[in-house]
Amino acid sequence: MSFRGVTFNKQTCRSEDDALIFDTFLNSAVGRVRGVAVTYDDESIYIAPGYFMTYGRLVNVVGTETLTPEAIATGTQYNRLVFTIDLSLENTASEFNQGYFEFLSSYDEYPSLTQEDLFDGGTVFQIPICKFELTVDGIQSFVEDMGVVNISEVWATIEDDLAEYRSQFADVFAQYESDIAASKAQAEADCESLVSDFSDYETKQKEDLLAWLEEMKGILDEDTAGNLQNEIDALAQDVFERYYGLKTTTTEFLSDGSIVQSNEEAVVTTVFETLSTGEKIITETVAPAEGAYNYVKTTTITPATSTANKTITETYTSTIKG
Repeated sequence: MSFRGVTFNKQTCRSEDDALIFDTFLNSAVGRVRGVAVTYDDESIYIAPGYFMTYGRLVNVVGTETLTPEAIATGTQYNRLVFTIDLSLENTASEFNQGYFEFLSSYDEYPSLTQEDLFDGGTVFQIPICKFELTVDGIQSFVEDMGVVNISEVWATIEDDLAEYRSQFADVFAQYESDIAASKAQAEADCESLVSDFSDYETKQKEDLLAWLEEMKGILDEDTAGNLQNEIDALAQDVFERYYGLKTTTTEFLSDGSIVQSNEEAVVTTVFETLSTGEKIITETVAPAEGAYNYVKTTTITPATSTANKTITETYTSTIKG
């Protein structure tokens, strides 16, 4: 089994589990919880009884700790007093060995701290208690830099972080809404352009048909011409009703932006696509209720460039159903 229970009946909660809980809810705050006042004189530093937190681990100073740096004979030495966690060491039932106070010293500058990620394989983490200069006269320029675990400040920081996250989310969502609105507007414009192009095409076809009919009237006898006129009128009426919404038709706008129109005669599916080149593709697939073929009209709208005008190309294909 690759997992284990932690806060469950008859299961073991380990020290690293508790540390993770504390570190998470304290937002990784370290420092004084209660007591542990830090004072000094020329020779030593004193840490009073109390509690402090380091990397999710609570430490109790039971009695006053007296810590005396090794004296120097000349010059100025820069010192830090730190509390070190070293998880590579082993504790016993009577001895706590994984944590201790120590001095970090340098004649050049204040030494840096070692702060490894104890939740990701690290073993050493140090928190500062104070820093000072050590001369032949003893401790000078003392500065306490042990933090304080203030719950109000911890949660205020968390609230600030949440507010920032909310603001970032609001910005992202606003941009998303703007993009959706722009896409919708573009799709509507493309539809209007397609309808306009089709209307122009239909008008031209009607004009050509009427002109041909007038020409045929001079050739055919009156009865034949009249019958032909009636058939053409019926066909024109059917086309008019179909394309101007007079037939009972259901139109469905799908979530992917496509449109499905259906009536007793056929199902027409219109799909919109914009290529990376800027071309817009409108594919209309007509699936008649009767017959063995589906019919596809593909309209390619190529935008104008500095060297070419806008073009609209239409292609027609048919495929066998099934």
